[in-house]
Amino acid sequence: MSKRTDKLYFDALYDKGYDPWNFEGSPYEKAKYRRTMEAIPDRRYSSALEIGCSIGVFTQLLAPRCERLLAVDISEKPLAQAKERLHEQDHVDFMLAAVPQTFPDGTFDLIVMSEVAYYLSASELYETLQKIIGSLTAQGIFAATHWRPAIEDCSMTGDEVHEVMLGHEEWQAIYHYQEDSYRIDVFKKRVL
Repeated sequence: MSKRTDKLYFDALYDKGYDPWNFEGSPYEKAKYRRTMEAIPDRRYSSALEIGCSIGVFTQLLAPRCERLLAVDISEKPLAQAKERLHEQDHVDFMLAAVPQTFPDGTFDLIVMSEVAYYLSASELYETLQKIIGSLTAQGIFAATHWRPAIEDCSMTGDEVHEVMLGHEEWQAIYHYQEDSYRIDVFKKRVL
């Protein structure tokens, strides 16, 4: 496990404040969430997975488009806040999980990963992508959104992570958007 994916690292961040990246109030986050929701094909998803839900701000936006939504995070504190935020949403479940070591069972027709992949080592990223591919339904959608500039102690930038994603032949890119600060790529699983 890489230094930045260590559970203790994220626990320490949330010990300093319940919203260390200002998910609730940041204009950057609001614009990124809006653009990500626009990028995901507009349909109802029977079973969705959000990897790295944090305090559940994006989860709250995604939930109305899903019959079932499983939101996972590596740290208990933000997961508890996400549960509280969505406590009236009976179709949303939460799971403590350090991807790829702990990856949810089941299949999903939508998987979303935002601002998570560059915290993984190269081998963890590869393993995570293989698990995502393996758990997508035949026409499943995978949406990835990441900060583009380099992050201290992370082995890859968002652009490098997305280039790795684009190299998988098991899916095809169906949407791309980027700004100076972030990029979004959406993939559809190929039927082989």
